[in-house]
Amino acid sequence: MTVASEQDEAPDEAMHSTRTFWNASPCNGQENLVARKKYRYRSEPWLPGYMKRIAENHKNIVEIGSGLGTDALTCCLHLPEDGSYRGIDYSNESVAKAKEALEEAKTENWDVKVEPTFQVGDAESLDFKTNSLECVFSFGVLHHTAHPQRAFDEVYRVLEPGGKAYVILYRRWALKVAVAKILRGFQHAVDFVTRRERTIYKLIDGRHLESLMGTAVLECFGVPYLDCFDKREVERFFSDFQIDALYPIGYSLPWFHKDPSSLGPFGYYWAIEITKPESS
Repeated sequence: MTVASEQDEAPDEAMHSTRTFWNASPCNGQENLVARKKYRYRSEPWLPGYMKRIAENHKNIVEIGSGLGTDALTCCLHLPEDGSYRGIDYSNESVAKAKEALEEAKTENWDVKVEPTFQVGDAESLDFKTNSLECVFSFGVLHHTAHPQRAFDEVYRVLEPGGKAYVILYRRWALKVAVAKILRGFQHAVDFVTRRERTIYKLIDGRHLESLMGTAVLECFGVPYLDCFDKREVERFFSDFQIDALYPIGYSLPWFHKDPSSLGPFGYYWAIEITKPESS
């Protein structure tokens, strides 16, 4: 199944624009690991526990879209010493900063049992052998790809039979996603009138508000692709997998909620836990 994107670009151009954006504004944006961790897990209080559960159930993990490495380092606090964690990201700037975060974790005396590795990689063309991975994790990334189905298919290809993936995607009709879509629609209207591209984004580009909103505002107006999905679409996208769990998670207004599980009907993400059938 092919997913329609917001822009009709040739693949090379699409990937170039995606890398350009994330190089300019690596996810969350804070300058150091301590501030980044504080912001990220205040926004997503359920995430540390989620990463801990993955680490306790899997020994070798690959993350697609590792960003600045915060979740990788959190997960590696709980992995067994003979485990492994590999993070890939299409943004070479993000990969460089993730490597810096690893060194910072050492100086901050994080008890990281496994040192994660980070490398540049393409979610739509993973550099892993077919049927080779035990576990794949991807949080808030694959809805930003030019062709999401290609990325989902790549997850299926690289997982070993019986391997498990944890994929988190934007949920259609959630308040936070709806606001982002409305604002992006307004920008499209301004672009049409002015005959320019990403008009609002260019006005705010470089004006980060990391301490308050991370890179959320810049992502709203500047990220080339922002897809979201309803339950039926998710089930169709991952129909080749065994769907073990599918539920909403996260809050549209995270600072008003202290429940670390962040479970409930108003979550703006889908948490998708899937297994590649043994017969594959």
